[in-house]
Amino acid sequence: MLFGKNPYQFLSEAATQDLFDPATSAEVKDVVDDLQDTLTNNVEEVPEEDMVTNGGVPVTTAESAVLVESSFGRYMVNIESVIAICEDEAAEETGDSEPSVDTVADKATDVVDQIANANGVDPEDVTIVISSESARFLCEAAINESKASKGKKTGKATRKAAILAKVAKALKSKLKVAKAKKK
Repeated sequence: MLFGKNPYQFLSEAATQDLFDPATSAEVKDVVDDLQDTLTNNVEEVPEEDMVTNGGVPVTTAESAVLVESSFGRYMVNIESVIAICEDEAAEETGDSEPSVDTVADKATDVVDQIANANGVDPEDVTIVISSESARFLCEAAINESKASKGKKTGKATRKAAILAKVAKALKSKLKVAKAKKK
């Protein structure tokens, strides 16, 4: 009976079912599928004892990226920091405020090396961490954006999801996935 249940639960389930309708845009579907494939095939999870933070710092240069030392003597940096630096460098190089997705992704391995060198560590000891929850949120935003435009055009969320997918693919050998703790 409906009155004995939380009506928002039904609304949420209906909205979730609607979100995963792939009939909106082939580009968005490809981006979401590509990112899901990258994050689920042979990518390790971050050990729970390494999931600590020292707060947020705006990142625009390799020197400002925060490296977190893990329990096994290696270092981790979040993918958002890497992407922010990649976007800034690509924009500066091309003179375009929104450089192409491929141009941004091509900078990824070089940016990781820059972050390691700026912090005085070996680039081989740096692992890139991606939050599965953030990736899922971004994919849902791209799907909603596609649905709102009826698949006719793409916008910022689709662009960000495409950049995330391409950078994740470029850094796959150094990538680990952080999943939210179950409560």
